[in-house]
Amino acid sequence: MYEEISNDKNLPIVFAKVDTELPDGLSFLMLPFGSDRVETQKGFVESIFSLRGHSAVKRRWRIYCSRRGVYSPGTVLIITGDMTGSNNTSRRYEVPHNVQNNLTVLPRIIDLDLYFTSSRIQPGEIALPRGLFTDAMTRAGTREYTSSDPMSKINWKSTASHGELQVNVEEFLQNYSFNIVINMQARDHDSAHAKPSVPYYIENNITVAASIIDRISAYDISVALIANTETEDFGRALYADDDMNTLRITESFSGSTDTLAAFHTLARMNTDISMPCEKMLDVILNSPYEYAPGGNLIFITAYFTERMVSFHREMKKLGINVSFYLTAGSIGVRNLPSDIEIFYIYSHSEDIDFSRESTGFYSEEISSATFGEER
Repeated sequence: MYEEISNDKNLPIVFAKVDTELPDGLSFLMLPFGSDRVETQKGFVESIFSLRGHSAVKRRWRIYCSRRGVYSPGTVLIITGDMTGSNNTSRRYEVPHNVQNNLTVLPRIIDLDLYFTSSRIQPGEIALPRGLFTDAMTRAGTREYTSSDPMSKINWKSTASHGELQVNVEEFLQNYSFNIVINMQARDHDSAHAKPSVPYYIENNITVAASIIDRISAYDISVALIANTETEDFGRALYADDDMNTLRITESFSGSTDTLAAFHTLARMNTDISMPCEKMLDVILNSPYEYAPGGNLIFITAYFTERMVSFHREMKKLGINVSFYLTAGSIGVRNLPSDIEIFYIYSHSEDIDFSRESTGFYSEEISSATFGEER
């Protein structure tokens, strides 16, 4: 962030105290003097200046971004005094809100293989998470066989060469298309037209959606986002009823050129729930090919219910495959249906908050305050 404080008058300003404050979710990264020199985070900073006539002080701040979102600039409180110190005046400046002054914090990207494993892989010391959407006809080499690999993937020529079982490493499918559904409910009992009961569960959902898009960005794979969100500029409302229930879908994103646009869409999302999840499942089932024209859906949710099991099986009868990402906590494989592909967090610890370590930002914010004529 860049900050400029200028004096447009002929007379100097002997004393100027400047308090700069950032909105919640952003903080200044400070490196104090001393032997320790450990970076600290502060939501505001206080500074004291002396300014000659027609001069300016320009500063560049390092900003820590703790949450995704689109942020407007903070406020600046300026207190000035004369040479005697008896004529102090103060003024709070609101930095103009416009596109140039907005700061967009993109969702955090995680390595899905480090956190998630498939319900179709029995957990153990040698179990590895399995990637999505590989093409058996496109191979990127071989690797050592593990007990979780199907026998059909064994490369017998490579096995004979290495003296131990080897399996094919398959590339992502080319010209593949699927859509991602983001469930904005943190729990099954969350109400529509309200905030989720556990907000960071939904942040986890958004992080996983961004990570999937990032993972396929180098491939010619088309993907659209679907969500029961009340964010109007998320996408067009493909469904709306008299009870103000809406289901929105974005345009399709494909390849690295559209990745940034997809991330900006996810950054803008608020977490207000536009319709119950069960209603969303019914809406998709009523028009399945509108929501899954490529025949594949990835459903990202913080919880899993019997209704979702029925949804998967009904969609399967229509020739549409549905895979699930379960983002809240560790759930034993034995509790999950064996005929459904569910990627869950393979961890014995408490629920993971993926967004807690988010530090990325895209746009720059320029803050300026001028002494002289009133604005």
